[in-house]
Amino acid sequence: MKSGKMKDAQMKKTCGKRMRTIGFIGAGNMAEAIISGIIKSGIISKNILISDVSKKRLKYICKKYKVKKCYSNSE
Repeated sequence: MKSGKMKDAQMKKTCGKRMRTIGFIGAGNMAEAIISGIIKSGIISKNILISDVSKKRLKYICKKYKVKKCYSNSE
């Protein structure tokens, strides 16, 4: 295994162990882009929470990325 690939694999394992929960207030384009990047980097989608005033947008993001939805920002 090349050292670059080894570092990437180690980083994903480390990030996964340290990761607890990440939350987004708002499910707009910026949140969607960040969520997409986070998931592509190896973070598990069940560790991502999102809330939005639009239930339609919230449902779309949750279905597409398999993240958890919150109906209020205080959750």
